[in-house]
Amino acid sequence: MIGLDVGDSIDGFKILEVIGEGGMGSVWRARDLKLDGRVVAMKRIRLVDEADRRMLERFEQERRSIVQLNHANVVTVLDAGSDDLGPYLVMEFV
Repeated sequence: MIGLDVGDSIDGFKILEVIGEGGMGSVWRARDLKLDGRVVAMKRIRLVDEADRRMLERFEQERRSIVQLNHANVVTVLDAGSDDLGPYLVMEFV
């Protein structure tokens, strides 16, 4: 699980539990400590080395695509960032 544990905090988001893992990375249920305490979904990709540049490009493409959408059946991106472990997306939890 990409170096995170339940209880860890990342940029104002507290990790509550893992809700999914796949070949690209992991998704956690987290709490937004910066604003209103709402529960969110945080998606992180797994980067191992420079060979993962394509995966990073796919992740950035996904971020750009989702941000442009506004539809009842598509989650809203609330935040995005990057730290020592790599990039992440914070989305509404549904």
